[in-house]
Amino acid sequence: MNATPLNWPNRRNSFHPAWLLVPLPALFHIGYATYVADQIRPATVLQFILGIMFVTPWIWWRSGSAPAFVVQCAKEIRGLMPGLLIALLGPAIGSFAGETAPALLAGYYAFPLGCVLMSVGIFSSEFENRTLAMFLGQPRSRGSLYRRKLGVLAVLLAMASANAALSMATLPQFDQVPPNDIRMGLPLLLVVFVSSPLFGMLTRNTIAGMTFTVAVPMAIASPLYLAQSWYYQRTQGLHEPPEDATLL
Repeated sequence: MNATPLNWPNRRNSFHPAWLLVPLPALFHIGYATYVADQIRPATVLQFILGIMFVTPWIWWRSGSAPAFVVQCAKEIRGLMPGLLIALLGPAIGSFAGETAPALLAGYYAFPLGCVLMSVGIFSSEFENRTLAMFLGQPRSRGSLYRRKLGVLAVLLAMASANAALSMATLPQFDQVPPNDIRMGLPLLLVVFVSSPLFGMLTRNTIAGMTFTVAVPMAIASPLYLAQSWYYQRTQGLHEPPEDATLL
């Protein structure tokens, strides 16, 4: 008996119900602020809009047609789903915690963890799932395939960063965060974006790639920091650095 193929869109498998979780923390926060705190922060509304803008195209393309480029990008995003969900939901859920609650600290450590997991997995997953030959066998140049992966990664990192910033802006103590701590976020993201895919390709393993992504920059920065401290000690404070000047 010949099976009759169903007329389903070919990117149906790229959608996962877990994507629907993305706007829920902001929606819950809006509901709580409306009925309990009686004050809705604009950052929470923007965070909810960001989540809706991410989820709506997935639902639309699940039931309709999408361009070939969108289908290819959707497959890339589906492979990065664990890290992306950690980076998005961690800060959003952590923003519900109190000022000293461990959940707040865990939520904001989830953001860099998710970003590193995404960046390493963009290439290491091809090795672990044994799909590298299929990926390289596409009728396109390897440069275009590489740029597509990095383009998807850049968009996801930017979205996760915007979500984390909006989550921090919902906290009452956000005004007390030192500006230097916020400015250091961009260089760290650039380090992750540049180094993590490389370590993922070299190690061909997600855990090993994440380990090298953290260990190598620390191994480089630590001697520089020690040399800086030694220099200021030898000069006996003649060249005192600004309070927010640090290499780490």
